[in-house]
Amino acid sequence: MRSLQKGGWSGRERRVKVRCYVLAKVDFQVVGDDETFWGTIENLSRTGVGISTQQPLRPGQQLTLRFRLHAADGKSVTEEIPATVMWANPRAAGLQFHDPLWPLSPMAKRAPHLLARLEEEEKELSEE
Repeated sequence: MRSLQKGGWSGRERRVKVRCYVLAKVDFQVVGDDETFWGTIENLSRTGVGISTQQPLRPGQQLTLRFRLHAADGKSVTEEIPATVMWANPRAAGLQFHDPLWPLSPMAKRAPHLLARLEEEEKELSEE
């Protein structure tokens, strides 16, 4: 993401955390709504996720994200993470986790498989 200044894009990167680029499905619900929607994960970091979705979202909306992952033993697991919509356009949104995914953090206890996947992706990026 680049920051916008007078006269166009500045080219300055505002992201503080490394983004891992993965294509996977994520289900989500807007807090207070019973309907489930889905999106495609475009990038994932310890602090949030970028998704593509057909569901219109608005900055400030509270969501519950459901990541469906495979454990090391091959079994399917579902992990839920609360997030806030930080920005949105008609086809995509940037979501910030309520707590970052750091080892030993409360969020890591809620989403250990997602944290492991993120750490694998970060390791691969650092080896490139």
